Amino acid sequence: MKKTVIFVLCALMMLGAFHALAADEKPVVINNNSRETTYVKAPERAVCLSYNTAEFLAALGLEDKVVATAPGMYEIEDVLPAYRKAVESMPPMKEGLTKGTPNLETVLSYEPDFVIGTYYNFMPVNCGAPEDYEKVGAGTYATEGTYVEGATLQNTYNDILNLGRIFHVEDRAEALVAQMKADAEEIAAKVKSSEPVRTFVYDSGEGKLYSIGGMALENELLTLGGGKNVFENE
Repeated sequence: MKKTVIFVLCALMMLGAFHALAADEKPVVINNNSRETTYVKAPERAVCLSYNTAEFLAALGLEDKVVATAPGMYEIEDVLPAYRKAVESMPPMKEGLTKGTPNLETVLSYEPDFVIGTYYNFMPVNCGAPEDYEKVGAGTYATEGTYVEGATLQNTYNDILNLGRIFHVEDRAEALVAQMKADAEEIAAKVKSSEPVRTFVYDSGEGKLYSIGGMALENELLTLGGGKNVFENE
């Protein structure tokens, strides 16, 4: 009788392990940057083309999946304090960079199976086109806010949820998005009764200054925080 019980328990454990394995191996299809990419398993060798994209993986606890990170146009001080240590632990790219951004050959030298960047990163003249990575079996992901018109916080939420699916950490992604939405609601409630502060947002430039218009994520964040963009109608 005891041997029978043990056999049944072992069989159940093996069946459970099989189901877990099958779930992990279920292909994930992602529509991104006008492309459909299928991931048959979670990536193990990710490359981040800037610190801000590295933050996404750090926020999801995936820093151990990153084999190389480029700074892009950012400094490590630009990374949110909560994720700075995790981003710093990612292997840095030290060679083959132009203004903090690598070329295709440099990225491929790390033998990635996943590369995350912006729409601009994946132009052929920059870090190489998505097709260049497909040839070596690597998936690419461009953050939505860099290629959709009138990007909002929802596009950032979409990025997090998509990465959760790609790396099979859906629960972490959903929890992070829920917390971000709660934080946004809390901020909106705090400034609801306050008069919006007229604000000029400095983007870049000397002499001729660049700002933001009345659409896209930057304007949404300004409005959420109680500001009123002086160029909101532009």
